[in-house]
Amino acid sequence: METKRIEVVLCEQDEKNCLVFKNGNDTACIDLESDDSEQIKNAFLMLIREIEKNPVELKFICDENYDSKKNGLFYDAAKEYFMTLKNEISDFENEEILQEIRNMNRE
Repeated sequence: METKRIEVVLCEQDEKNCLVFKNGNDTACIDLESDDSEQIKNAFLMLIREIEKNPVELKFICDENYDSKKNGLFYDAAKEYFMTLKNEISDFENEEILQEIRNMNRE
């Protein structure tokens, strides 16, 4: 089974700190300065759709134009959020139910 790499990019978009999840042509953006839960839902749905089919590997990328010193709080929070999410996905990979879901999707 192919492992899919999903890039999680910390960047500035329209002067806002964002985490952008990139899976091929699919992207989902979480504005770290917003309380819009729809953005989080969209990012998680993208992840879930891929996890149901394949193992995933998350890769954290800090955009080369992102000023992590000026935005240190957002950088630290994004990195912690990324590590927690990566650990949760790793733990879920060992769950029997996930293997059953993937088997059903192949049939």
